[in-house]
Amino acid sequence: MRKTVNKIYPTVLALYFLFVFIFTLLISHPVAVITSTITSAVFLYAVCGNTALKKAVKVGMVLFLFSTLLTPLFVHKGLNIILYFPWGNPLTKEAIIYGFFTGLVIFSVILWSFSFAAIMTTDKLTFVFGKFSPSVSLILSVSLRLVPELIEKFKEVIALKTVNSGENRRNLGIGGLVSATSITMTWALDNGAQTAQSMKSRGYGSKKRSTFYRYNFCRRDLFLLIVMVLFGALVAGLYITGKAKWNYFYGGFGFDRFSIILCLGLLIFYINPFLIKAGDIRWRR
Repeated sequence: MRKTVNKIYPTVLALYFLFVFIFTLLISHPVAVITSTITSAVFLYAVCGNTALKKAVKVGMVLFLFSTLLTPLFVHKGLNIILYFPWGNPLTKEAIIYGFFTGLVIFSVILWSFSFAAIMTTDKLTFVFGKFSPSVSLILSVSLRLVPELIEKFKEVIALKTVNSGENRRNLGIGGLVSATSITMTWALDNGAQTAQSMKSRGYGSKKRSTFYRYNFCRRDLFLLIVMVLFGALVAGLYITGKAKWNYFYGGFGFDRFSIILCLGLLIFYINPFLIKAGDIRWRR
C-alpha cells in the first residue's frame, strides 16, 4: 500500500493531509472524531506497518490519557454533576465525555502525523513548496534532515563514550550527557557552515535555478483530486451550516441524517488514497 500512496502526486498528497488535519481539529462531532481515529490507525498500519502503529499508539495514548484525566479538572460545564472537588468546583459527566473525545482528537492527530512524516519526504515537500517559495522549501528540507541527523549523531557520541570509558550507558551521569550534547551541537554547527560554503561555491542564489523531479500528474491524481474536492466541499458545507457541530455540555444536537452524511463524507475523504488500491484499479498516464 505504501508504494501505491507514494505514486500519488506530491501536491495532491499535501492537500490531502492539509484537509485531514483541518477536519480532525475543527470538527468535534463524535462521529467525526471516531471516524478520524479509526481511519488514522488503519491508514498508518497499511502504509507503515505494525511497528510504526505501535510506536504511534504509545505516544498517542500518553497524550490521550493526559487530556482525558486533566480536562475534567479545568472544565466544569454540564448538567449532570457527579461530585464536588475539595476546592468547590463540580465534576460533571459532560466534562468527562468532552475530555475523552478531546483526547481522541489528539490521539488521531498523532497517528496522522506519523503517516505524514512517513509519506511526505523531504523531496516531496521541496517539490510542493519549491515553486511557490524556494526559501521555505529550503528551510523545511534542511530542518527535516537536521533533526534525524542530530538524534543519530547523539546516539553515536553516547556509544563512543561508553566504549572509551568502559562504563554502562546509564552510568555516564549528567556530565557525560552534557558533554555528548556539546559535541553534537558543535558537529551540527560545523556541518551547517560546510553546507553553506558548498551551496555558495555551487552558485546557490546567484540566479534562477532549475530542478528535476520524477513526479507526473496523471489521471489517477485527477481522480483523487476530484473526490477530495467533492467530499471535502460536502464536509465543509455541513460544518459551515452548523450541521457538523456538537455541544457536549448542554444536551448536544442529537444524531440525525446529517450525522450519517458527515460520517460517510469523512470516511470517503479519509480513505481516498485507498481507492486506487481497491479493486486493482490500473491507471494509465
